[in-house]
Amino acid sequence: TVTRMKFSPDSKYLLTVSRDRDWAVWDVSSHSLLASSPSKAHSRIIWDCAWFGDSSSFVTVSRDKKLKIWDEVREEEKVSWREVCSRTFQSSVTAVDVSPSGLILLGFETGDMCVVERRGGEVELLSSLPRDQCATLTVNTVQWRPGEREEKSGRELMFAACSDDNSLLVISVFPTSNSEDTAHEP
Repeated sequence: TVTRMKFSPDSKYLLTVSRDRDWAVWDVSSHSLLASSPSKAHSRIIWDCAWFGDSSSFVTVSRDKKLKIWDEVREEEKVSWREVCSRTFQSSVTAVDVSPSGLILLGFETGDMCVVERRGGEVELLSSLPRDQCATLTVNTVQWRPGEREEKSGRELMFAACSDDNSLLVISVFPTSNSEDTAHEP
């Protein structure tokens, strides 16, 4: 059963993730399967996915408490994606969105939310929302406000999140590199 699907920003691909712990990338123009994950990309259900702005990388999040980033690999005329980095959190990751500059917004089964960023082969925690600004139950969907393009300038960014507690939250953050004492691990 497919749990989420997302078109790539360039509209060439459709990414699907599923309860069987796999992902698949479909070619939109030919309506054909282009690539699929290696056997069981995650150890538990994949809840959500999101593309990076260049349409060559995407992120998956799962009940196994992991975020994984996959980069496009081209060999002759065949295209595939391979895992290039991952991060394990303290609770199941249930929602994800990627900003135009690559900031990754995450929602968790606990209601927590945070912003992370890919830095080479690592995923760095930038900021976590204070618990009193988070949902009380599982975060189902998160989305950056469209048009936010100056994320790294220290400018306020806005996103929305909805949760099993029937809340719709619209939150502003200033995602910058934080020391470990100001950003807690969700």
